[in-house]
Amino acid sequence: MAGDRRKGLTVTKHALPERVGVKCDACGRAGYQCLLSLGLLQGYSALRHPRLLSFPSQLGFLQVHHFVLSSILLNPHLSQFPPSHTYQLSFWKWIIEHLELLLGDEARAIKSFTFTNLSVSLTQEDAEIDQRLYDRLISLVATSKPVAHNTAIPPPPSFVTHYWRASPSADIIPSMEGHSVTLFESRTTIESGTTGLRTWRASFVLAQYLIANPTLLINKSVLELGSGTGFLGLIVADIQVNGSGTTGRDVLYLTDVNGDVLRRCHENTRLSCNASHWHKELYVKSLDWFDALAEDQVPNIRSFLDGIKPDLVLGADILYHPDMIAPFLSTLNIALQTPSSSASGTAYIALTVRNADL
Repeated sequence: MAGDRRKGLTVTKHALPERVGVKCDACGRAGYQCLLSLGLLQGYSALRHPRLLSFPSQLGFLQVHHFVLSSILLNPHLSQFPPSHTYQLSFWKWIIEHLELLLGDEARAIKSFTFTNLSVSLTQEDAEIDQRLYDRLISLVATSKPVAHNTAIPPPPSFVTHYWRASPSADIIPSMEGHSVTLFESRTTIESGTTGLRTWRASFVLAQYLIANPTLLINKSVLELGSGTGFLGLIVADIQVNGSGTTGRDVLYLTDVNGDVLRRCHENTRLSCNASHWHKELYVKSLDWFDALAEDQVPNIRSFLDGIKPDLVLGADILYHPDMIAPFLSTLNIALQTPSSSASGTAYIALTVRNADL
């Protein structure tokens, strides 16, 4: 599977009605209105730069303001697992500026309208931005550290939340079918000498495929190679926890080689907001692919993988240099020889083509 430039998942903990006129069961708005508002929640939760967000001014001030206040600022989950201070500062500056512009436009329209119709709604005429939005921005500005002019500061690590829905074809999705994963990860390409502390493009592509095909994971032993901070593994864990019945056994092994990456991955799997927290057989383990090429280490790696007996092997954006191909293939070959079922194991690998030699 080749990676593309899509980032994030089809989102939301609200319903996602697709036809105009169908109302969202969570917010009560018509389908297209809900979708426009939810773009803000998706973007804020995933730390999408404000210049890439679309402000839904066509919905009107009251609707957008209510959504921003109740679903973003006062969102309990985002209060406990917030985006970084730096991102919040840029987002709230942007959102307040757009709300002020929208309020000004509507106020001028109402003023003009009153000359011919005196029955203007007092609710619209008296509308204003909630002080709590200004308080948040003031607090962020007050606690910002001064930065020297023309000094580039790398973005700090941050909590990131991604949402998705389990039934893309449904018009109304009950709240229990809203899913999300949250992880703490780097916002830079390299941190602590590794690229494994952030989520990369191909992980989103493979995650979308697995969400659309959950039976691949349910009641299976799954091994992920190069798990990084755990994004794909968190998706798999959610599907296994929420999709398994009373029979069968779900096993999930997330593996990597860097100590810092493994610690971050373990911490993310234990976050109480993630379904992985309740997974009964989820393990985060060290696995060095080069052991599969070392004659004295082959028995050890074979024993480790035989203990897992993976029915399914996953990997996303895990090959970034030609020197990694041989150890990866040797490890994968051993893993696929030891499935828990009598049939041979299966592998799904998603790669982003960055190097013509790969």
